[in-house]
Amino acid sequence: MKQTLENKIAESKFRKVLSKQHFQNLRLFDEEYDKKEMQNIIKERIHKSVNDFNLLKKKSVLLSPFLEIGAGYCQSSLVLTNRYSSKGFALDIAIDPLKMLNKVSIKYKMYKKPSLVVGDAENLPFSKNSFPFIFTYQTVHHFPTPNLVFKEIYRVLTPGGTFLMAEEPIKQTLNFNIWRRPTKLRLWEKILKVCLILPFVSKIGRTEVNCGIIEGDFKISEWTRALEKFDSGEIEISPYPYGPKSWLLWHDGVWKKSKLTNLTSFIIYFTGGGITALVKKKGELKNYNLPLVACPKCKLVLINSSKNTYKCRACEETYSKEGNIGVLLSGKLKDLLYPQ
Repeated sequence: MKQTLENKIAESKFRKVLSKQHFQNLRLFDEEYDKKEMQNIIKERIHKSVNDFNLLKKKSVLLSPFLEIGAGYCQSSLVLTNRYSSKGFALDIAIDPLKMLNKVSIKYKMYKKPSLVVGDAENLPFSKNSFPFIFTYQTVHHFPTPNLVFKEIYRVLTPGGTFLMAEEPIKQTLNFNIWRRPTKLRLWEKILKVCLILPFVSKIGRTEVNCGIIEGDFKISEWTRALEKFDSGEIEISPYPYGPKSWLLWHDGVWKKSKLTNLTSFIIYFTGGGITALVKKKGELKNYNLPLVACPKCKLVLINSSKNTYKCRACEETYSKEGNIGVLLSGKLKDLLYPQ
């Protein structure tokens, strides 16, 4: 089951407006973060990325070249290019958040920049076996199922490569879902949160859903089934808002060791939780050069036909560049979102 064309268009349009609110003194969505609040959020995300990448370095994960999917304002990609001297691509289906890269770069003094690409996570514009490291934060739940996204990630991941997925939701079974609450809680919602009632009667994502964006969650079994496309890995499961974490270990097509405790499962049933996955593709890891972008249709490497255009030698499809951002979407989606 694919994300619909309407969902993809809604994602792009929503991020275009929201990025203006996050980087200008504009109030376009009352229930979303303003400029000052977003600056604090970006700081937190930078700190989280540093912690994650430090842990990966300790595990000898090769962090370059990389691909970030759902990059948004690219703060995590900037962490890699500046603190770890990595090279890679920041990809998002919405071009406007990517355009904020320079502002984020200057604000947080991270001047080495990743390459920027507008692309679809269900149809990545790269050839197979392109990246030893792919990662994503808070992205996969915007799709109706993780399966197609993971299939594409596995395709472009090199043998021996690593995929990190973080900050994704686990479905809460006991939820009456009477309404969708916004990112910024209203006073009466804050009261319900303090009383521990809010998580049982509402779900997050009011603004996104009203704008036509998928705001989903999946059961633990759905996440693990989808992640079985990879050959080995570890999954961390965290109850919300707190509780004992559990781990599931996956290796050679078998769950070698399962540490999902009954207490963790019990809490997640009532309150939901979050999942972080670190999974690998089998094979020998080598040193790789930064890959070239590829045609979303043919998966063959594109050539620069002009300063502002890529061209596929096989199907002769052309793709535009907007400044330093390659717009690599195929078919109707490209024509509707970013007509040349």
